[in-house]
Amino acid sequence: MKIFNFLFRLILITALITASNNIQAEARKVCVFDLLGANGPVFSQMKDYQMAALEWGVELILKPYTSERVAAEDFKSGVCDAVSMTGIQSRQFNSFTGSLDAIGAMPTYADLKSVIATISSKKAAKLMLNEPYEVAGIFPAGAAYMFVNDRTIDTVGELAGKRIAIMDSDPAQTEMVTFIGASPVGTSLTSMYSRFNNGSVDVTYGPAVVYEVMELYKGLEPNGGLFVSRLLS
Repeated sequence: MKIFNFLFRLILITALITASNNIQAEARKVCVFDLLGANGPVFSQMKDYQMAALEWGVELILKPYTSERVAAEDFKSGVCDAVSMTGIQSRQFNSFTGSLDAIGAMPTYADLKSVIATISSKKAAKLMLNEPYEVAGIFPAGAAYMFVNDRTIDTVGELAGKRIAIMDSDPAQTEMVTFIGASPVGTSLTSMYSRFNNGSVDVTYGPAVVYEVMELYKGLEPNGGLFVSRLLS
C-alpha cells in the first residue's frame, strides 16, 4: 500500500556560509527540531556536525526544539542562523527541495540515490538558493511505516472511514486522505503520535525510529499492525 512519501530533514543556512572563511571559530546558533529535544536522535546526530564545523571555522551552538513550527519561526526572526527540520516544513524557505516530499515523488531507493546525487552537483547549486536562504544538507529518514490500530487493514479501500493523522502543513496529504474516503486529522509531528497512542486517530505514519522513540506500541495494542507504505531514504 503506497500512501505517504518521503520525509527529509534539511538544514537551511544563512550566515554560516561566510563564517567558514574566518581563521578564528565564529559562533553560530542552529535551531534543531527533534521530537525528544536534546535527548533525541536528530539532536545527537547534529553533535557530529558540531564537531566537524570547527574545522570549517565555525562553532555551532545547538538549540533544541520539540516544536517544528517554533523552530522555523525562531529561524525566520533571527534567533538562529540555521535550522534543521522536515522537508515539508522547509517549503517556506525553498520550494524546490521541499518538493522532494511530494506524494509519489520517489518510490524507490534507486530514485532517491539518483536525485540526491543530482542535486549535490555544482550545476544544481543555484537551486539550493532562495535568498537569503540556502539548503546545506538533506538527511533521508529511512523507510516509512504506516501504523494502524487494526491489523486487518491491508488495502487502500479498507482505510475508508478511518481517522488518519496527517501533517496540517501539507495540503496534499489532506487531499489524498479525503480522496480515499478516510478522515484527515490535521496534526503536527509533535502531536500526531500521541494522538495515535490515545486512540483519537486510527492511522499514523513515520520512519521506524518513531516506533520506539514515541512508544507507538501503546497505540498498536491490542490488535494493531504496521507495514511499509513508502521509502524515505
